[in-house]
Amino acid sequence: MPRKPRERKKRTGWRRLIPTWRITLLGLAASLLLGVGLFALGIALVKVPDAHAAATAQSNTWLYADGSVLARTGQTNRQNVSLDKVSAEAQHAALAAEDRNFYSEGAVNLKGMARAAFNTASGGSTQGGSTITQQYVKNAYLNQKQTVSRKVKEVFIAIKVDATLSKDEILSSYLNTSYYGRGAYGVQAAAQAYFGVDASELTAAQGAYLATLLNAPSAFDVSSASEAGKQKAMARWNYVLDGMVAKKWLGAEERQQTAFPEVLAPKSAPGLSGQAGYLVAAATSYLTDHGIVSDAQLAQGGYTITLTVDPKKQQQLQDAVQSQLTANLKPDSRKADAAAQAGAASVDPRSGQVLALYGGADATKHWIDNATRTDYPAGSTFKAIALAAALDSGARTQSGERIGADTVYDGTNRRPVRGAKGVPYAPPNEGEHSYGQISLQQATDWSVNSVFAQLAQDTGLEKVRSTAVALGLPADTPDLKALASIPLGTATPSVLNLAGAYATLDNDGQQITPWLVKGLELGGEQVALPEHKATRAISKDAARATTAILRGVIEDQGGTGYRAAALNRPAAGKTGTTDDSKSVWFAGYTPELVTVVGLFGQEPGTGKQVSLDGVGGTGSAAGGKYPAQIWTAYMKSALAGQSVSDFAGPSRAPAASTPSATPSPSVTPDDSPSPTGSASASPSPSAEDVRPSRTPSARPSGSAGTGDGGEDERQPSRTPRPGPAAGPAAARPAAPRRASAGRAACSATRTNRRVDALRRRGPGWHNAAMRSSPDPSVVPVDAPPPPAPSPTAGPAPTGHDTGRGPGPAPAAAVLRAVPLGLALALVSAVAFGGSGTAAKPLIEAGLSPAHTVWLRVAGAALVLLPVAWRHREAVLRRPGLLLGFGLLAVAGVQACYFAAISRIPVGVALLIEYLGPPLLIAYVRLVQRRPVSRRATAGAGVAVAGLACVVEVWNGLSFDALGVLFALGAACCQVGYFVLADAGRRGERPVDPLALSAYGLLIGAVLLTAATRPWEADWSLLGRSVAMDGHRLPALVPALWMVLVATVLAYLTGVVSVQHLSPPVAGVVANLEAVVATVLAWFLLGEHLGPPQLAGGALVLAGAFAAQSASRS
Repeated sequence: MPRKPRERKKRTGWRRLIPTWRITLLGLAASLLLGVGLFALGIALVKVPDAHAAATAQSNTWLYADGSVLARTGQTNRQNVSLDKVSAEAQHAALAAEDRNFYSEGAVNLKGMARAAFNTASGGSTQGGSTITQQYVKNAYLNQKQTVSRKVKEVFIAIKVDATLSKDEILSSYLNTSYYGRGAYGVQAAAQAYFGVDASELTAAQGAYLATLLNAPSAFDVSSASEAGKQKAMARWNYVLDGMVAKKWLGAEERQQTAFPEVLAPKSAPGLSGQAGYLVAAATSYLTDHGIVSDAQLAQGGYTITLTVDPKKQQQLQDAVQSQLTANLKPDSRKADAAAQAGAASVDPRSGQVLALYGGADATKHWIDNATRTDYPAGSTFKAIALAAALDSGARTQSGERIGADTVYDGTNRRPVRGAKGVPYAPPNEGEHSYGQISLQQATDWSVNSVFAQLAQDTGLEKVRSTAVALGLPADTPDLKALASIPLGTATPSVLNLAGAYATLDNDGQQITPWLVKGLELGGEQVALPEHKATRAISKDAARATTAILRGVIEDQGGTGYRAAALNRPAAGKTGTTDDSKSVWFAGYTPELVTVVGLFGQEPGTGKQVSLDGVGGTGSAAGGKYPAQIWTAYMKSALAGQSVSDFAGPSRAPAASTPSATPSPSVTPDDSPSPTGSASASPSPSAEDVRPSRTPSARPSGSAGTGDGGEDERQPSRTPRPGPAAGPAAARPAAPRRASAGRAACSATRTNRRVDALRRRGPGWHNAAMRSSPDPSVVPVDAPPPPAPSPTAGPAPTGHDTGRGPGPAPAAAVLRAVPLGLALALVSAVAFGGSGTAAKPLIEAGLSPAHTVWLRVAGAALVLLPVAWRHREAVLRRPGLLLGFGLLAVAGVQACYFAAISRIPVGVALLIEYLGPPLLIAYVRLVQRRPVSRRATAGAGVAVAGLACVVEVWNGLSFDALGVLFALGAACCQVGYFVLADAGRRGERPVDPLALSAYGLLIGAVLLTAATRPWEADWSLLGRSVAMDGHRLPALVPALWMVLVATVLAYLTGVVSVQHLSPPVAGVVANLEAVVATVLAWFLLGEHLGPPQLAGGALVLAGAFAAQSASRS
């Protein structure tokens, strides 16, 4: 009797996702055959071309903005030498740096290529995976373009070259074709360019440095690199030497005795004298730093590079330096004059274009670019950044007063800062002057150190630092640390970077990184350049209020920058003088143009930083002297013929806005009186609306000193300036203080509130009604779910549908369910609305926005872990549903919203995201073809209109296609929340809504862990105290509130409430969260509401009421 075939058991649950062994085996075999075939095809088709490298090298043409020629470069410096003419140390150094297993491996290192690809894809350090053979092929046979086709050709050509040449021949060819910077091709030319010796004489230290240059020639040239570049070059040099020790090419004892070699100063190429060399070098750095082209590609030549520099303004800037400074220097008779080095940058604040750049007297004589160097402190020019941070964040004094131009501070000399931990910082004022009780306006005009040290403490040191980064200073600017001395300018930004930060103030708080290249052409084709989009650094009104105060520095006859008033145009600015007057600055701007001038003391020959006192025979150096004079002379000529325009004043009180940089933990002070401190204040919005009148101020006189700020530049006459110190007449009318919900906290805080609003709308759709009704199409979507059918009518629903009793409930019970659902929804909205208030102190204390979000999601997931364990069978029943819910409803909304607010204003992003309820109604009506009541539809529209008023979407309104798409993605994820929640209650394997919530948070936490890398955060701040509206409390209090109340409680009450309200109605009621959040910010953070916000809140309430009343019909 034939054997009956065994019936194959049907796989269910997660097992369906795993392929059978037959399919797996077949797939592996097919992949192997396909790989072998493609490899054979590649070997047959790819031919080895003729070596070309330097043979095809061309010159580069550099043009001014108007198309006139600036310079031509591209002279090839190359000498081929045989391998025996290269010292063994230099050979080993190259191998240690690029390919330590060169002699024992094949042409291609698949493991290295995979590792490099993984690191690049995962966001780690970018590293090469190519062997020396591959690099030689790239240098000699191919171009430098990073394309897939070029990489594939490189692999096949490398295999053929490795089969025809010996290892020594390949290494020799590699060393002779590699580009080392300074126009040097090959190790022999590089040895001469950097050390003045032949390749055969290179030591281990010198060979290691040349091997270091192979990685990034321009960035690692220690003669001209930034401080960060020098540190990276040193680290790479040590890496090479350690590799030589590991391969036993260098003894450990000899390694310990090896010192960094002395590198020769670079020689400028012919035709790059004067300012041309500085401009070409700055443009080259711009192209290579932004990854547009590499050093090797530029050295290959053939490019036409058009700069943004206006030749007319460039000449005007050079003439201003010549007439105001150089003409007054006598280096032969006055030793101090030989140390004066000027640098300047002029930027268009609206576009970010660099219009003029002055790097020094002559690039062939002084090869360090004074406009881009980062080794001199900024001095009191940094006080403008501290001022902007205070006004933008709405900081308060230690007594609780909102900080504004008329806020009274104690200007006593060496006054200890209050509110800091440890030994208080007590900086001296210029000339050891004590000013007594003075207004912040006067302290800015006169640059009083003791006042700004306290201002930074009141604002929060980390807030000052993060504002500096948001305004445009690079995050890796040397000495840009959250210390008590930060407002006095201990950081060392370049002149160009500081001009970018001041341009942000001039551009109403919109930051655009200064850029230098507007056109790049190769072979008649345009090379793509990065876009230059503006990002919101501080609020418009905070920027305008800062400008209003900075005008006093120039317009006040006792101000440190009074000489710039000779421009006879509305202007704002700040002087800066550092300790011992080693650098003096003037940073100023008009509505049309921003220019920063720096003067640096550098001893000729040694490069040592020295004092500028006595330069030009003017006594003590100060930012209000030569830098201000150069600034004024240049701005007069640059703006000649243009109509005079005035600055716009603040339209309302500045409110907290979205900084573009992620804050880092603040530094706590030690026990020494050195300038250290810690962030403390939790800012809240405020500022003054009316610009102070510009009349002469009564400023104490005194002799010049060495204090920071360059504050010795005062007119002899002192007439009283209106201000709190001068009497009641100085009072300035303050505009009503108000702050929108869209600006009620920093961007990440609002992100937390809005994203959490999507999570709380539980899945309680009308499934029971749909299952018990003979015709589901007649059940309105926004009708409350009726009781479960009796057992005689079919199987009882699972989850929360059970326990409602057999038979239909009376109508009164249904009507009672609606108020209950509304009450639970309101509880959820109140709980969620407090998330921003709880998160803001943590973010201001140094926890990044991304890590704050992770703390919320991961903490809530941990709390709900027992719920997940209780419903663990859901993983086997609906794995795809749980994964999709965590991906869309938790992680998807987070990712889309974060991406949106990085490109468009927060208010716009919120409004688009809260299109979710209308989109949900459209989905239900058009896709599922189910009826939706008109009240629910009208309620959704009214609520969205009200939300637009609450967030004041018209402030900073701009269009960015990609940003809008991201925001729409967040709205779609919001719709996906309800759709997936509904799917969880349907079918033969329903999932309990609490289980769906718990697993959604767990999956979202896992995904966010990979994206945010929480192990990089400084979680020790949870053990410290934070500030909330001037009060200190343990950081764990807002953290626990954010997790337990604003996430767990809010989420669970929201899930249960949706069982009594339909998803469209619940979505509209969810808009109440914005109103609740604004009210809580009003009471807890002191952020007042304006008439548009009150009206918008009323509309949201009306829309929610209309929507929920629709369920009673």
